[in-house]
Amino acid sequence: MIACSVLGSIRYDNRAGIGINDGYSVMWLIALWILGAAIKLNLDKINAALRSPVLVGAVLVIPVVLTFLEVKGLAVGIEPHGWIAYVSPLLVVDAICVFLLCQRIAGLPKPVERVLVVLSGSAFGVYLIDTSSWFYDIWLVGRFAWIGELPLVMGLPMLLGMTLLMFVGFLLLETARRKLLAMVKALAKA
Repeated sequence: MIACSVLGSIRYDNRAGIGINDGYSVMWLIALWILGAAIKLNLDKINAALRSPVLVGAVLVIPVVLTFLEVKGLAVGIEPHGWIAYVSPLLVVDAICVFLLCQRIAGLPKPVERVLVVLSGSAFGVYLIDTSSWFYDIWLVGRFAWIGELPLVMGLPMLLGMTLLMFVGFLLLETARRKLLAMVKALAKA
């Protein structure tokens, strides 16, 4: 997985190195699936080796490092977004740390747990909606550029709020789609 991330980050002739396509390819999804399977098979060993404070530290420090590298890269003329692309090795490590921390959540009330189980199944649908050419190329591009012109103290909360609003909206849309599909399947069997 790390090899795919590193090789996928290397650019030549404006193309991703090994067909990872900046994280927008079936090959990348397969690599992530294999990573998830490896984590599941070795979760006890991973949990013994990585304590929660280490994971929390990584989750907090890595985005700061990525932001620093992105800003420094822009200052010297490196292509923007290289450090924060889906296949960036540091971003992959950060995502793994978040995943491992989520695995450790315990003792939630049963209603909250049920809601999380239902919504977690819809998270991949949010990704598919968000990265679809219809949404990204037609609807999203340039629509929120004005936020970048706001002062940081106004623009950052607004950007985070709009991002959260879109995520929740897509999550509810995908959850409704899944429930509707289940109803249609049940009617087809009847």
